[in-house]
Amino acid sequence: MPCRLRCSANTSSSAQVKVAVGPVGKLVERAFSVSRKLGPLSTISVVTLPKPLGIVFELSKAGNRRIFVAELIPNGNAERATRVSKLFEGKKTRERNNGRIIYGGAVNVGDLLLATTMVNVEVDLFGLRAPQRVVMFFAAEGRTWTETMGAIQSSFVADGPVTLVLERES
Repeated sequence: MPCRLRCSANTSSSAQVKVAVGPVGKLVERAFSVSRKLGPLSTISVVTLPKPLGIVFELSKAGNRRIFVAELIPNGNAERATRVSKLFEGKKTRERNNGRIIYGGAVNVGDLLLATTMVNVEVDLFGLRAPQRVVMFFAAEGRTWTETMGAIQSSFVADGPVTLVLERES
């Protein structure tokens, strides 16, 4: 999806989102700051999905390294989560309305990818402890296509679900 006029650099503001990170199996919710790209009144959706995600991503043609959701695979995990979230529209959810942040929301075609979780392997310097897989927060801003797709692909199904931080115009 090409960037519209509201994607200009002077419209960005930041928002705090909560994402579960830490050693696999011992995740703790922590707050992270993300920069809004579509204006201060845009909606940020924090979505946690099992793999495979069922999302086709596309690099913006505007040359600004922004990655958008191009397509949802029919009956994929993203499309299923979107259908479920539509059942609860208008119900009390975990959201804030000052430039909304929605947790457990939908994935829509055209959403801008702001961040994702990735899995890294931590190895003890002296090898005294076994290596452990750690879920980390990965901000997509300023990253290349290869880096961002590598972050999304870094986890196994056994590592648990992937969290995506997406932005859409309200």
